[in-house]
Parts: sequence; C-alpha cells; structure tokens
Amino acid sequence: MPNRIRRVLTGFFPLLVLGIINFATFARHYRGKSTFPWDFLGGYHAQAFGWFDAGSVFAPPSWLPWSDMGFPAFLAIQSGAWYLPLALLDAAGVTYSIHVATMVQVLHVLLGAVGMYCLGRVLGWGKLVALFAAVIYHYGATFYSNQQHVDIIRAVAWLPWLMLSLHPSLLGRKAWAPLLSAVVLSQLLISGYPGNIISSAYACVLWVLSFQLALAVQNRDELKNYTLKVAVAVIGGTLMSMPKWLPVAMFSGSGLGMDPVAPTPIMAHHLLTLVMPYQFDGLSNDLTMRALWMPAAALWGIAFARMRDRLVLTGLGFITLALVMGFVVPRSELLQQVLPGARMSRFPVSDWRPVLHLGIILVGASGWKRLLEQQLSLLRTVVGAFSVLAAFGFLVIAAIRFGYPAQMLTRVLAVLFVLMALSMIAGLFQHGAIASRRWTMLLPALLLITTALDGYSYYRSQPSTWRPAWTKAAELDSFGGEFDGFVAQQREGALKRRPARYQLGENAAEVLLHKNNSRYNRCWYAHSYCTFGYNNLRLSEPHRKFSDAVGGEGGDQLARFAARPQQLLILSDPSDDRIPALDVSDDASLVGESRGVTVSFLSYGSDAVDYRISTQREIRVVENEIWWPGWAVSLCAEHDCRAEIPVVSTSQALRSWQVPPGNWTVKLRYHPPSLLPAYLCVLIGLLMAIGVGFVRLRSKDAKANA
Repeated sequence: MPNRIRRVLTGFFPLLVLGIINFATFARHYRGKSTFPWDFLGGYHAQAFGWFDAGSVFAPPSWLPWSDMGFPAFLAIQSGAWYLPLALLDAAGVTYSIHVATMVQVLHVLLGAVGMYCLGRVLGWGKLVALFAAVIYHYGATFYSNQQHVDIIRAVAWLPWLMLSLHPSLLGRKAWAPLLSAVVLSQLLISGYPGNIISSAYACVLWVLSFQLALAVQNRDELKNYTLKVAVAVIGGTLMSMPKWLPVAMFSGSGLGMDPVAPTPIMAHHLLTLVMPYQFDGLSNDLTMRALWMPAAALWGIAFARMRDRLVLTGLGFITLALVMGFVVPRSELLQQVLPGARMSRFPVSDWRPVLHLGIILVGASGWKRLLEQQLSLLRTVVGAFSVLAAFGFLVIAAIRFGYPAQMLTRVLAVLFVLMALSMIAGLFQHGAIASRRWTMLLPALLLITTALDGYSYYRSQPSTWRPAWTKAAELDSFGGEFDGFVAQQREGALKRRPARYQLGENAAEVLLHKNNSRYNRCWYAHSYCTFGYNNLRLSEPHRKFSDAVGGEGGDQLARFAARPQQLLILSDPSDDRIPALDVSDDASLVGESRGVTVSFLSYGSDAVDYRISTQREIRVVENEIWWPGWAVSLCAEHDCRAEIPVVSTSQALRSWQVPPGNWTVKLRYHPPSLLPAYLCVLIGLLMAIGVGFVRLRSKDAKANA
C-alpha cells in the first residue's frame, strides 16, 4: 500500500471510530425509533420548522402568526433561525421533520467529539490520546441529560471547535484561521443558550490569556500578531451573529422584558453524579439540570498529570472557574452584580459543566499521555493510582451515605478495577517487568474500549432524558396527530378572515394549565392558529401581560374572545377596554356596541390585515389579536390614505385603534426592525476576518520573495 494512502487511512481511522461509537450509541435515533423528549418535541422543533417554513435567511419572516396569537419572528431566539446547518437543510429542500431534527441533534454530539479530537491533535497529543479525549467528550453528561435543550447541545458541540480555532498554531499562523474562528464563534452565538454563551466567553478569555502569557515570554511579535487575530475573530464573529441579536437589542425596553430568575447553584451532592447516576430521586434540581458525569477514566488520568505543565494549569483554571461560577457566584448577590453576564447564567449546572469537563479532559488526557508514553516511574504510577482510587472511594462512600442503593455501585467498581489494572500494567511495563511491545498499542486500545463501554452502559441505564421511544402512539400523544398529516393540511392561497384558534381547556384556569402543551405544535405544522403554544416567550411583555390577564378577573371572556375566528369588539365605553361577557355567535363579525357599524374582512396575512369598515360615529375597535410594538394602522378613504399611526394596546394586550365616522379601508401592517444593519454587520465581520487573513498571506509572500 502506498505511504500516502496509508497516511490518509491512518488519519481517517479515529474519525471512523468516533462515527461507529456515535452510531452505536444513537442507533435507535438514526433508525427513527427514538427521539429526544419534552422541550425538544415542543417549541424547539415547532419554531425551527415554522421559521424556515415561513422564510429563509435571505427572505426572513417578520411575524409568526400561528402560535401564541402570533409574535415577532426575531423573538424566536430558540428556533435555530440564522443557524447555518438548518439554513443549508432548508436550501436543500429538506423538510425539518422530527426524524431530521433528531439526526441533526445526534450529529452535533459527533461534531463535538470530532472537535475535541482535532483540538487534542493541535495540543500535541497523539492520535490515541486525542481519540480518548474525544470519546470522553462524546459521553459527557450534557449530551444525554440535556438532550431536550437543543441550544445547550449546540453550544457544547461548538465549544471545542472555538478553542481549536483560537489556538496560536492556527490563528496566529494560518491565513484562513481568522475566518474559521469568526464563523465558529458566530454559530455558537446564534445557536447557543445564553448561559452557555456566557460560560464559553469566560473560558475563552482564560484560554487566550494562557497563550498570551506564554507568547509574552517567547516572542513579543507573535504575541501582537496573535492578539490582533483574536480581536478580529471575536469582533468579526460577533458581528456575523447580529441577524439574530441586533433586532432583539433594538427592541430592548420596548415590548421586551425579563423577570429576574434566581440561579440554582451547583450543590455539593451534585458532585456525586461524577460517579453515580443522575436519575436518582434524592438529588435536587430538574432531572436535566443535575448531572456532572463523564467517564471515570478522565478523572483517573488527573492522578498522572504534571501539575506544572502549562496545559494542565489551564485545565485546572477551567475547573476552578466552573466551580466558582457554579458554586459561589449564584450564592452571592454582589458577585452577580459585578461579574459581566453572571445573571444570565440561570442554570449553573448546565452552563458551567462544559467548562468543567473541558478542564478535566485537559488535565486527565495529559496525565494518560504521560502514563502511556512511559514518562512516569513505577512509584509515581502506584502512588497516583492509589491516590485517585482513594478519591473515588470517598465519593462512593459519600454516595452510599447520601442514600444511593448498593446495587448502583456495580458499574463503578468494575470500571475502577479495570482502570487500576491498566495503570499497574503501564507501570510494570515502564519498570521492565513486562517486556512485550504489544502493550504499547494494547493499553491505549483497552483504555478506549473501557471508556466507551463505561459511557455507553452509564447512559443506557438512564434512558428517560435522551432515549424515549418514538412511535405512532408517542407522536399522537405528543401532538394529537401526525406531523406529516398536519403539514398536509396547510392551506393554499390568501385568507380573508382568520379561522378560530385552537385552544386547550374549557375555562381560563384550564387554558393556562395547558398553555405550554406540545399539542399546540399542530399550528406551526398545519399553518393554523393557536391561542398559546410550547414557546419560550419570557422576553415578550405583551404575551406575559395577556397571560396574566387570562388568569385574572374576566379571564374566561378574554380566552374565549381570543380563540374565536377573527372578530372586532366595538367598545361601548372607551375608558374600559376589557373584554365583556360575549353573548353573540362565535362567528359574528362584530361584538359589543356595534349598532350602525358594518365590517368586511378583506385579507388576513401574517404581517398585514385589511378591513372595510363603515360607521356612523367614532368608534374604538379591539381585535382579538395580540398587540406588539411595530403594528401600525392607516385609514384609507376612496382617494387617499391617512398617515400610519401606531396601534395601541388594551389593558389585556390586544390590538386597538380608533375609526372616525365614514367608510374606510383599514390597513394594519407590522413593521419589524430593519435587518439592513444586521446584514451590514455580517458583511463587515466577513471582510474583517478575510482581510486579516489576506494581510497574513501577503506578509508571508513578501518574506518569501525577500
């Protein structure tokens, strides 16, 4: 076999191994037999389908009318809008079904593992050690306990790629590296959960600082070049994420708000999940927000690390950062006020766990590298192995005292026995007691197999957060119908009048109880209309106001009015805009004080609604539609139109406007924030990243020709 082909196959082999591990772990997901639960089947899927079904990155939707009575498209911050992988699927004409969404999620786990492998290679680890680190990352708790949270998974998948792209050997020396770094950062910012974005930012600051300190001693010119490239990559990547975040920033304080939520800190007993199952009733927090587990081999390797090594110190810095931000900061009001972004970390376990795991991998893999490369004496190996065994023993005893049953210890003890045996064999090999050279390949192979089996068996015993069955019965239970069936119900052509909204519950109390039900997904799929939905609209003040009003006095009337087909209420007393008791047909065009008033429904679109209204007196009209800043109304007579004026909100967050006597064509339009500034930001970010790389390329050419 030619050497070139052999090198290609050798280089491809670790990626093949990761692919096999990923497929073996998620085989049922690939075959469409399993998916991910709860939020994954709720707003995460519905919003992603709806956003790309209504538009694209080049023709984005402005208003999403189907769920929660409609809301601005830029508020769908967990929809995956502007995310490159979803945009490519949309461009290819792939329908974002549950199975496609599941495949995308599974491939993000593989993306994170491959990123960890590439990072390990850049850090100077051999193929087997880098592959070991990748398998550890593949079986980190985030990818299993948090699988319902799409944005958390995506942020963690991109994190090692971001670290890789910020490494001086790439960023400081490769012309294409600034563009890679900017693109990776933009994708993390677009797809990631805010808390994970904050933790990634802190980790990257520590990461970059470690390299700057090293370069300050070694080469000041390289330090300046590297710092410039980092600045350009960060600014460029941030600018490239502006299509998602700039509209939100532009509306800050106008329709947007966020109730402060106290963070739930990492508790001491959460550390028990480093070795024990997280699916245990004695643990605090939601089932998806308590796990810190990763394969035991990562922690075991810490015992063999050289603590003065720069990479090990960086890893220890990550561990310290994660523990301080997870344990200490959430308990200190002062630190939350002082540290930038600290208040955005609402779930410290899931926010800081990736940084903790990355730190443990850096230290643990460095330790295994020393052990497998025979850099340790037999005494150092024995002392290290028994020390880490004692640490595991402490955790196991603490877990038993906490209430874990003894039968949960079988897997832990078996893995510890194998790791101890591998450590002793490595030590004896170094000492010369074992002379066979086959152990140089067999030991890493056994370590990889042990790590993979440890991860596989740990999560297979806890399937509820990542491996529920996906059957026709499960689909019917989740959505009240089949995805394909709902999509087939989409209407063709324009509407003149909006039909009734789907609403779960017979009264206001029941409606609010079921307002986050995944059965509302049907409205996204079928292009029908719902009063509520499985959406995270905590940022929307009007929707919060409407929900509070449904739960307050007169809530039954308000919920009934909102669910009716498109209808106008003519207020008898303009000073009282609450919805009164409705004693006319649901299909009536007008309710309230409608004498002398007639209405015709001309058109109903996502961001444009037209009426024809005749009235003998000035009236105040309330639509059974949600109000949001950006909606405006203009009144057109036979030959001219009056200037647009903003639609006002009622006390219950419905749209309202005045009509003087006469015959009018009433035109309502939603005007979203312009995306032109965001597109300009993307262009500037791209030019910055490409430009600094081009300068680097020209500089190299000039030196070569000198």
